[in-house]
Amino acid sequence: MKTKLFLLLSCLFTLIGCENVAETPTDKPNSPDNDEPNKSLTLISEDEMSFDKIGSSDNKIAYVLYGAEEGALPDVECEAKWITNIRKEATYISFDVRANTTTSTRSTKVILSYENMSVDVDIVQTGYTIDVEHRAEVLNGEYCPPYTGCISSRNGNYFAILSMNGTTGFAHLYVDQYYRFDFYSDQKHNTTDAVPTIPHGTYRLDKNNTGDAWTFSHSYSTRLEPKRDGTYEENYFADGIVVVSENGIDAMLTLDNGKVHHVVYNGSLELSYIVIENNGPYSWLEEDYNFNYSGGIIRLLYYGDYTEGSNWVVQIMECQNPINGDYFTIDLMAPATGFVADNVCGSYTKATDNPYQGSTYTEAIYAVIEDDYVNQRAGAPIVDGTITIERDGLDFVITFDCVDDLGYKITGTFRCDQLEMYDKTSGCA
Repeated sequence: MKTKLFLLLSCLFTLIGCENVAETPTDKPNSPDNDEPNKSLTLISEDEMSFDKIGSSDNKIAYVLYGAEEGALPDVECEAKWITNIRKEATYISFDVRANTTTSTRSTKVILSYENMSVDVDIVQTGYTIDVEHRAEVLNGEYCPPYTGCISSRNGNYFAILSMNGTTGFAHLYVDQYYRFDFYSDQKHNTTDAVPTIPHGTYRLDKNNTGDAWTFSHSYSTRLEPKRDGTYEENYFADGIVVVSENGIDAMLTLDNGKVHHVVYNGSLELSYIVIENNGPYSWLEEDYNFNYSGGIIRLLYYGDYTEGSNWVVQIMECQNPINGDYFTIDLMAPATGFVADNVCGSYTKATDNPYQGSTYTEAIYAVIEDDYVNQRAGAPIVDGTITIERDGLDFVITFDCVDDLGYKITGTFRCDQLEMYDKTSGCA
């Protein structure tokens, strides 16, 4: 009996000893029995990422790659061309998402793989909901070299105007719809070439008006719709992206009223204005016009400094609130720089080849205003002559010795004892 009991206990102890040994793994990653380490590729980020229509840059997918050789990185694949600039780092990959200029939601996968392991992330991007589809027929505009455009910038400035019927100049507004873009590009136009063209690329709205390359400024890019009664509707862009290609221009624009406009133009990208042969006169004068006013208002709108001076729009009126009576507006380049009222004093002649030359005016208009509205049948463009602005004590005295496009003389003096000044360098009015 004792022998049997001893044998039974011996077996029991033997079994207990064998179970402890089994708990010690024989296939540790670095054990002599298995030199191949365990490997794994694991996502740390979510497996789905969503983007809005505008797109995004420097987006990251975080991962952990365990057991690989030192410095090893996973392969990355994505079939969608709108996922760009994929970069690989030790713990994440980064990528850019192009803007979706369509109305469709689109999706793709970004796949990370290493040897026989792989993980993927679903990428979804929404499209636009369009309120207005507009097909423009004509492109007009002009090129401004660095530091001479709407915004002082090291980049070339391409000012483009899309419309149905075209325009003969920067500020010539007719009954039409105008989409105006103040583009900036590091591809500068060679001014020895005859006609500038907008560089191909994708331009995004620059809300801070930096003049950076591949942007269009917020302050000088607008939608304008002049009406037959002399009024107009103007909207700035709250968001937007413009794709310029060899085929034309495709713009998706969110206006400040919340409406989304899709503007398409197919045609040449050359920038110029319509030249009208035997252009008929715009003046409504039927004889020479002479005047002499006192007690008027002078309004000075300052648009910034340039190499040869500063740009101002000078508005002269008999009365305001509402504006009534004779009204003059002059777009001039003062010879001095800075937001100083006396800088506009001087004698100005019509600009010819260089619109940025000091002591010149690019445009000047005489009009008759009736309760804040322009009388479309009373007024004239000033096409030549001299305009002189002087200080007489606290008053400004503006003397005109000019002619309109019919050859009628516009002469006289406007004495203004009220001054208004506005700094428009950070915005457009």
